[in-house]
Amino acid sequence: MNYPLVRPVGALLSLLIPFSLTVHPTTHQQKQTTIPKEQVMRAVTCDCDMAAFLGSLAQTYDVTIGFETLPQQPRPHLKFQVYEATRNQVFDAIVRAEPEYQWRERDGVIEFLPVAGPSFLDASIGTLKVTNTNWIQSIAFLLALPDVRTSMSAMGITGHSIKPESKLSGRPISLQLTDASMRDALNKITTLSGVHFWVVRQTKGILSIDNLNEGP
Repeated sequence: MNYPLVRPVGALLSLLIPFSLTVHPTTHQQKQTTIPKEQVMRAVTCDCDMAAFLGSLAQTYDVTIGFETLPQQPRPHLKFQVYEATRNQVFDAIVRAEPEYQWRERDGVIEFLPVAGPSFLDASIGTLKVTNTNWIQSIAFLLALPDVRTSMSAMGITGHSIKPESKLSGRPISLQLTDASMRDALNKITTLSGVHFWVVRQTKGILSIDNLNEGP
C-alpha cells in the first residue's frame, strides 16, 4: 500500500539505516518501509510538525502511537537530530527536545503526553460497545458516551470535532470496553482499525481528534 509518510509541506524526516535504505517523507506516494524497533538508524533529523513526525514514525515502526498535545500549544514544532539510535532512543531524543512531554509504552502502544496533568483522557468512559464500525465512527461513538461528555464539561471542553486527514478510516472493528479511560479507548480503536496514529488537541475549548495517516 502506498501512503504519504508526512503530509505537511516542508516537514523533514531522514531515516538512514545500516543497509543504506533512506526514508524521506514527502507529499508524494511512497512504498511503506517498516523498521524494527531494535534497528539502529544512523541519523534521524526533524524540523517539522511534531504530530506529523510521530504519525510518520508510527508507520515506519509499525506501532500504534497516541499523542496528546498541550492545550496552550496544540500544534508543537519539533526540531532535533539524533545519530545511531534505536526506536526507543529516537523517542528519548524527542522528549529531550520537547521536555514538556514524556513518552511511555503501555500494552504495545506508544503514548506521548504532557508531563503536567491532570488529563481529560484519563477519565473513565463507562462502557463503549461498537460493532463493525471504522475509526471515524468508533471515535464518534466514544465522544457521545455520557461519561465522556460529563468529563468534557468538567474540563471546560465545549465542543469537539473529528478530523481524519486521510480518505480512509481503517478496517471495521468490533469491541467492548468497560471502565477504561478515554486514552485506552483511543489506543484500542486505533490499533484494531490499523490506523496507527491518533492525536488529540484542545483549542479554545474545542477538542479535536485526528489520525494524520491513511488506513489499510
